[in-house]
Formats: sequence, structure tokens, C-alpha cells
Amino acid sequence: MKKRVPAIVACILLLLSSANLRAQGEFGGHPLGQDWHILTSPAVRVIFPVGMDSSARRVASIINYIDTTNRRSVGPLKKRVDIVLQNQTVNPNGYVALAPFRSEFFSTPPQSSLVTGSTNWLDLLAIHEYRHVLQSVNSRRGIVKFMYWLQGEAIWQAMNAIVTPDWYSEGDAVITETALTESGRGRASFFSLQQRALAKADLNYRYAKHRNGSYVSMLPNQYPLGYMMLNYLRNKKGNDVTAEILRNATRFVPPFYSFSRAMKRETGFTTPKLYRAAWQDFKVKAAEELSETELIPTLALTANDPRRVTRYDYPLPLDDGTLIARKRSYAVTDRIVRLDGDKETILTTIGFNQDEWLAEGNGLLTWAESTKNPRRGYQDYSDIVTYDLKSQQKNRLTKFTRYFSPSVSPDGQRVAVIHITPTQQNEILVLDAKSGIVIKKIANPENYFLSRTAWAEDGNFIVSFAKVESRLSLIKWAIDEAATTQLTPWSAHTMDSPFVKDGKVYFNAGYSGIDNIYSTDLGGSQEIYQVTSVPVGAFEPSVGGGYVYFTQFNAQGHYVSRQKLADVAGRAAIEIEKPVDMARYQSTAVASEGGEILSKVQPTDFPVRKYSGLFQGIKFYSWTVTPSVAVPAIDLGMVNLLNDVQISLGGGINRNENNASFYNASLRIARFYPAIALNASNSQRNSDYLPLGSQPARLKFNETKIGGTISIPESWQKGNFLTTFTPYTGLDYYLLSGLVTETGLLPHRNFAAYTIGGLLSSVRRRAYQNVGPRLGFALLVRSTQTLGSATPNDKQFSRLSLYLPGVGRNHAVEIKLGYQSEPLANLYQFADEYEYPRGYATPINDKFYSLSANYGLPLLYPDFGLLGITYFKRVRAKLFYDYGVGEITRLARKTKYNSVGAEIIFDNTYLNLLPLSLGVRTTYLLQNDPASNRKVNVGIFLSTNF
Repeated sequence: MKKRVPAIVACILLLLSSANLRAQGEFGGHPLGQDWHILTSPAVRVIFPVGMDSSARRVASIINYIDTTNRRSVGPLKKRVDIVLQNQTVNPNGYVALAPFRSEFFSTPPQSSLVTGSTNWLDLLAIHEYRHVLQSVNSRRGIVKFMYWLQGEAIWQAMNAIVTPDWYSEGDAVITETALTESGRGRASFFSLQQRALAKADLNYRYAKHRNGSYVSMLPNQYPLGYMMLNYLRNKKGNDVTAEILRNATRFVPPFYSFSRAMKRETGFTTPKLYRAAWQDFKVKAAEELSETELIPTLALTANDPRRVTRYDYPLPLDDGTLIARKRSYAVTDRIVRLDGDKETILTTIGFNQDEWLAEGNGLLTWAESTKNPRRGYQDYSDIVTYDLKSQQKNRLTKFTRYFSPSVSPDGQRVAVIHITPTQQNEILVLDAKSGIVIKKIANPENYFLSRTAWAEDGNFIVSFAKVESRLSLIKWAIDEAATTQLTPWSAHTMDSPFVKDGKVYFNAGYSGIDNIYSTDLGGSQEIYQVTSVPVGAFEPSVGGGYVYFTQFNAQGHYVSRQKLADVAGRAAIEIEKPVDMARYQSTAVASEGGEILSKVQPTDFPVRKYSGLFQGIKFYSWTVTPSVAVPAIDLGMVNLLNDVQISLGGGINRNENNASFYNASLRIARFYPAIALNASNSQRNSDYLPLGSQPARLKFNETKIGGTISIPESWQKGNFLTTFTPYTGLDYYLLSGLVTETGLLPHRNFAAYTIGGLLSSVRRRAYQNVGPRLGFALLVRSTQTLGSATPNDKQFSRLSLYLPGVGRNHAVEIKLGYQSEPLANLYQFADEYEYPRGYATPINDKFYSLSANYGLPLLYPDFGLLGITYFKRVRAKLFYDYGVGEITRLARKTKYNSVGAEIIFDNTYLNLLPLSLGVRTTYLLQNDPASNRKVNVGIFLSTNF
């Protein structure tokens, strides 16, 4: 009899599998022929592309400095980590994974400084991500360490996720980057934007809602949430208290709420209690600071939808009195709209993109969209798109480029862009607005990091932000001569979105602790004037008709506002100081962690060698034991440094099959253009077939299989569609032994089989609230044929899914067509993976045709938690109709399978960590089930799609 795996073990296994998926990254994602080197130092090993030598040394120097001077508030344990510098992608990111233990830095910085502050990008990543390394290493104690020695790095990642909540991990890392630099996100006003909006609206959500998120409410993520909570805790209980909490949490006694209970023992705060105290403290201080601010009235031009969070960006006035703006919400993806009073018209959509940006010149709009190398996931691009308001034509101006923040010249004939090379060289290019050809390069001899562009009204100058040594300034670049003018002082304050009008540059900045609109003149006086004074934040200015237009922020998102320029006439220039340590930012960590370190770090010439060979640095990272009563197993995993070679070994015992043992091994190589997989396995099989009579018979046997597969996984990202195409072919050799059958008929003992197949799909991206794709298709085709057998066999399989929009914005329709053919007369049967009509037992058949229609829609957004065990985020429904026909050719029999039903699916988060969608399905059979007399079936299932 089968026994159930204990619930806690099942949860850990689910966490383990999800951790493994996250940790794999882009397998084989690097362009073929890219040359790599390895820098080795005591704390870190940096794997970097040729041309990134100085960046690798800088990263290693910062990390080794932190490793020797700044670890007191996290713990004493250390372990050298591998960091891969990725320079072919334009996606700014970084992460630390524990299975395998490694980190990746994506070296191209974000264009906006609002989210990350003014710290140099790789410096910020070195501080922030190495803090995650130290957190993880110091969590490997107690029960976590015990499980690590039992199961390897995969279980380490899963247990670490259970022990340390994400708000601790990210909040502690933000505190560290703030304490060790002169800027850091903890000092940036944009970082607390959402919290200040909630405080002003007096919205006091529960901790569980903040922890798990919401489909309907705007909530700060784990970064500001954790910063607020830990900042308050350190101020009250001392800066180093978190190290002791982390150490005690790893004891895992009891197995639930271990971090919260450890924190209570050390500080008296449970997690919810700490959240309430920190939130109340934040609200009081934010209200006090706001009470000292002189506000300037503004007029809202758009209204927020109370049912969903909405974002407007870059309102641009036109000569006809209308406005153009970007818009997206929880229900719809990016688009451009025209605002004419209360009327809103959709002009066009915006595809996948890394950054919110929009500019206009003489009726031509421009922005950047993302595309990618079809084969290599670590190589992607930022291309320029234009839209002509007069002709209503959209044009992809460039292809496979690394261009950012485009702006159109006043005459509409040229487009200025920021160009950042893979080796992080920055320049401004001027393109022809019709062809995309480069017509001018503007030199940047100091190699400032450049962001955003705006044209002067005479078309002779371009304005952009420049960054060096974690300082920002607004610079005016002459197009026809090598001349620059500094327009603002160098500052660690965040600055964004320049707009030129009437000899002035308008931009938003966080000078006062609240993001507002400021201006300076094009002459270079470096005098700065405050234009707006709003309670939460003002961004993305434009000017026209005596008004300044911008976006403001409240508890439901960004909305468009305007203000008369005359309201600020005669105001005096402001003084710029260091980023203000306002009451809501003050932290004992700034002094206790040692203060700013970047100016103290000295570059060190660590030894460097060339990376070569497929198996460079390959190591065991997982030896996972599956503690199943029915099928205990062990899996061993290995991977190389660049994550393009993987080896896995496994085996176990199937107690349900007379204690039969099984083994498997595989080698995957994805460095070359085709991906190659070699595999070998041995297992016990049971299959049903139809002999000369009319009753099915069962064949039992041991199966040894040796084979390989060659595939070409490709994907394209263009506009709003992600298209994938993966053709593959494989050849397997089967050796059968120990054959036992009821009829005495036995299949050929040794034979080969080849498989040809492919996956082709093109699916439109989804908005956050959409229950499924609203447009697209997915086609899977596979054909398998035996070779060298006296009784040849073949199997055909195909499945087509069509995705269509439903009636509501968040509704979705899926229509599935399926076909499978494999003669029952064949003594050997391949594994059956077909999706049969719901409610029926698996039918015996030679051929099967099916049609399934599904309609999904959201029902409720409860935002309700149960003791930290599960959190109900959304309840949705699916109505379905399934139809199928099964054929048994020898008996000339066709059987219909026909059912309708409904599913109620709960999109929950379990243990504040694991998102799972569990459903209850009720099926009514319109045709009798040959294997049962039941007409109604009710069951519970795990939903893996919409």
C-alpha cells in the first residue's frame, strides 16, 4: 500500500524544486566564442569576459574589503563565492543562488537612478549581493547545516528560504548599501515613495498582506518593507542584534516561524508586532516631515481606477491642447494614450521594455523596447521604436542595438540615444529618424555613465545626466563641437527625466527628501529652482502653454497633474547639500557598520587566468535524497562555472514495483549552437497492450535505455509577443530483460527508436491580473519510431493550444486540440503522457482525438491570511468542456468521452513563501465512463497554468 509523504517533507520538496528552477538561470546562455578569464581572491572568484578586467578587479576589491571589515551585524562565517559578470545583456540585475552556490552581476546599469540611487552600479551590486552571500553562509548552521550535509546546496537554498524571510534578506542588504556608501537606496526619497503614499492615505494594511502582496492594492515590496522594519529594530535594539537573530533562527526549533521566534527571544518583537511598531513610527515621522513642507497646489488631470493600480508616465503636451502619455495597470500592459479632457484614446502598444521612457519631437514619439538573441538568453538588446502621430505608423528604427533613452530633435529629423557597449563604454549617438543610421557621435572622453537625453530647442545641443564616482550632474553636450557645459553641481541625489523649454531644463530630483520638479538654465549658472512641492512625489516633467505637466503618486499609482509656472515665479535658488538623513532614514547602522567604504577600497591585482574547457570548475552541488516511503531515491547534480555543462546521476528503489531498483545518468551540454543531451537509465516498466483476443494484457519488464537528443532552443522577443521554437531529434537504444506477460507473447528484446519533434509557440505577455494569456498559440508535435525490431512500433503525438481574450479584461479563453496514435497490437508501448477528457479513467486506445474549451475568470481577491500557513490572494474560476474520441482499430470500436465542469482555483502563498494554485474540480460526464458508473466526479488538483 502506498504511504503519504509527511506534509512538512512535501513542502520542503516543493521548495527544493522551485529553488532549483530559480537557480539554474540561463543554461547555455552565453554567445559562442566569448572569451572568459577567472580572477581568484580570498573572498571571491570572478569569472569575467575579456575587456571587463578593471570591473572584475573593482568588484573583487570591494568584496574582499567588506569581508575583512564589515561583517559584524551578519555573523562570522564565510565561504568563497563564484561571481559571473554578464556583459552581453542590457537587463540590469544581480542575484545570489545557493544551488549551485554562485552569483551573477548583469553589468549594464539602469538608466534611471530613482530605484537604485546614485551609487555606481557594479559597486552597488558588490555591496548588496555580497551581503546576501554572507546572510546565506551564516544561515548554514544548526538544522540548516545538518540538512546541507545530508542533501547538498539545493536543500540549503530551500531551508535558507524557510529560515530567512525575504524582507530580512533584502532589507538588511539595503541597510548595508546605505551604511557603506554616501547615497544608497535608504537615503533615496523614491525608495519610500509607496510607503509615504499609504501613510498619507491612512491605509494600514496587515503584515500578512505586505508580506505576500496583492492583486488589487499597491504595496511596497520586500526591499522597503524590510528596510523599514530592520531600521526600526536596529535603532531600538542595537545594530548587531540581527546577527544573533539569524544564528538562533537556524536552530529551526520549532520548525515554523523560526525567524520570528528567534527575534522575539532576542528583542521581544514577533514579526507582526515589529511591523506594526515600525509602520507606526514611520507614519509619525513622515507626517512630521510633511507638516514642515510648504505645498504648492496642483490639478489632477487623470483619475485613478479604485479597482486596480494604474500608472501614467511622461505626459507630453501637443500643439492641439491634448496630452500624450504612457499608461499601464494591473489589468493591461504598456500602451500610449491620448488625453483630451475626460476622453482617453489608445494610440498604440509598447512591447517588452526595461525602462519607462517616452519622448516627442514634431509629432514623432520614441521609446526603447527589448529584443533578444534567439539562442542565447544572456545576450539581449535595447532597440529604438518610433510612432508618427500623423501617419499613425510604428517603426522599429534599430535592430540588435544597445541604445537607451531616445529623444527626438525639435524638427523630428534626428533621434539622440545613449549607447553603452558590452565593456561599458558610454557615448551619445545621433541617428537619422527615418533610417536609424548613425549620423553623429558625441565623444565622452571621461567615460561618464550617461542616462536620459533631451534636445535643446535650437537642435544644437543635447542634455543628459552623467555619473562618475557615485555623483550625478546634468551636462549639456554640443553636437557640432567637442564642448560640454555642466548645468548642475555634482551630487549624490537622484535625478531623472530632463525636458528643455524656453532656455531651461526641467527635471525631477530628490533634493528635499520628496521627489519634485526642478529647473536650471542652459547657460551653466548651476542655479537650481524648485518648481513643484507635492506631498508624495512628482516626476517626468514637460512644459507647454504656461503649465508644467508631470506625474504624481498616490496609493493607487501614478496620475497626471499640472501646475501653472506662474505659481513659482520669483522663488530663490535652492542650496544642494548631501542626501538628507531625514528622520525616516536615520539608522544606527550608518555609524556602526563603519560608514562609507568606496573611497577607501584600493584596487588589488589578484591573479587572473584564462577560462577554457567544458568542465572548468565543475563541482557537485546537490546530493538530494527523496524521502519517499514508496519510491526513495537519490539524485546527484554537477555543473560548471558558466552553467553550460550539467551532469546528473540518480537512482532509487520502487517499492510499489517489487522493490525494483532504477538508475539514471545524464550529460547536458549547451555551449554550442545545438544543445546536446546524453542519457542512460534502467527501470522497471508495466504497459498494457491488446493481443489477438479482445482483452487487454499487461507486460512487465526491466528496461535499460541509452540515448541522446540534439535540440535548438530558440526564442524571440518582439513587441508584446514571446515566440519560441525548439526543434529536436533523439535516438534511444532499448534493452529489455526479465519480460513477463500473461499471453506468452514477448516484444523484441533489443531495439532502437528515434524521435523527431518540436515546440512552436507565440504568446502575448500578460498583465499582472490576467488569469491567462489573451492571445497566442502553442503547438507541440512529436513522432517516435522504432528501428531494428521484428515488430516495429510508432507513436504520434500532437497538441495545439489557442489563447483568446475573454469578455472581461482579466478573462481568458484556451482551446486545446490533441491527437495521439499508438497501435495497441504493439507489444512494447511508449509512456503515455496524453491529457484525456477530465472526469474519465485513462482509456485503452489505438488513437485518441480530443477537444477542450476553457474559460477562466477571476472571482475574488480576498487578501486574507491564515496563521502564516497560507495566504489567499485570488480565487478564480474555470469553466470547461472536454470532448474526446478513442479508437480501438482491431475491434472497430469508437468510444466518445464527453464532459463539462467547473473549477474553483485558489492562488495562494504557503508559509509566506511558496506560491501554489490548488483547485477543486467538479466534472459531469455527458457520456458514460466505460470504467465506472459515476456521472459526477469531484477532486482536488494542482493548477500549473491558467
